[in-house]
Amino acid sequence: MILIVLLLALYPAASQAQPSASERMAARLQQLASEVRAQVPTNLNTLNMNAASAAYLREQLANAQNHNRQQALRLELAIQLLRAGQTRESIAELHFLQAQDLTPSLRTRVRDRLGIAYLRLGEQENCLLNHTIASCLLPIQGEGIHPLQEGSQAAIEQYTAALRKNQDDLNARWLLNIAYMTLGQYPHAVLPDWLVPPDCFADSSTIGRFADRAPGLGLDVVALSGSSIVDDFDNDGYLDVVLGGAYDGDFYQNVLFENPGHGHRWLTLRLEGVQSNRDALGTRIQARIRAKGLVRDIYTTVGSGGSFGASSLQQELGLGRADTLLFVEVIWPTTGQKQRFSNLAMDQIVHIREGDATPILIHLNRLSLSSPAHWFLTPLNGPNRLFHYPPSLAPHPNLDIRSTRLLQRL
Repeated sequence: MILIVLLLALYPAASQAQPSASERMAARLQQLASEVRAQVPTNLNTLNMNAASAAYLREQLANAQNHNRQQALRLELAIQLLRAGQTRESIAELHFLQAQDLTPSLRTRVRDRLGIAYLRLGEQENCLLNHTIASCLLPIQGEGIHPLQEGSQAAIEQYTAALRKNQDDLNARWLLNIAYMTLGQYPHAVLPDWLVPPDCFADSSTIGRFADRAPGLGLDVVALSGSSIVDDFDNDGYLDVVLGGAYDGDFYQNVLFENPGHGHRWLTLRLEGVQSNRDALGTRIQARIRAKGLVRDIYTTVGSGGSFGASSLQQELGLGRADTLLFVEVIWPTTGQKQRFSNLAMDQIVHIREGDATPILIHLNRLSLSSPAHWFLTPLNGPNRLFHYPPSLAPHPNLDIRSTRLLQRL
């Protein structure tokens, strides 16, 4: 009995002494981040940490004695500055190089980089800082034309010089045409020998141009990582959006937008293979709806989202303003078996098992994304943020949470 009491007395202390799995994960993430930063001097493109790379190159340049070494370092410095978003600083370094006595090959590289830098300047000043729904969409026209023209005009000078040296420089020719396009001077201002024919931008389809909906929805968050997650985080049938950031220049590290649904109809399917693979990968789905008297078919295939994709394997079907869900048909990949269900209601989550005649209705509690307990994101560094739709572009007062505290919630 004494031994049992002693063990029970020691158990809480032992359990408290061991960090939780979440705490160990937080420590591991911090270790990985430190290791990545330590690689910057030897790998200038590590995790796109170009500002750190540029600082390292400035130190190397200050200590370099050999003239050729100085030129090589300065060019690499300009490249890293450009990638870090410090475009005018990059342009200054490239002009400094251009004024020196360079080998023909190095002069060509400097001119090419200078053209890109000026195009990037035009992009930053117009597509980014003065963004419209037509910005950056080829062919550039209408509201996409740059009101601030310094960058594109200077780029035209660089690409004109490049083509006078080498008329077969297809990169310079293409970018020259794009630069003229951003000024609203394409095709009439481009010399005939250098013109990319307008037919190259023609489209025989009748779907029209895509509209950039992000600004109107408040989803145009500035971030270099390019990562995003679209998933139903709160079990209401509507797909929410997470936009990720990982670098110092990102507006936010991570931001979550809640989809209000706007009264649209939906159906979520969770498929389970039996003879086919359990995750139902490759399963084809057809949903037929009727909306305002018109019949429409919706098709999708279960998959992870392509190369490096990590899409949820449950299928969220947006049914729009459907009045009736006529049927859902599932075609399993291994057997080719077809199952058609004509009695499914909309706005619910359904589990379908291969071969079973009756789907199972799943009841899930809808979560509140305003509650920190239901919200988790893993940034590289910096605080986490939560936004409600429509976004206020201000952090939620309850969620100024550091990653270590955040991971302890998981």
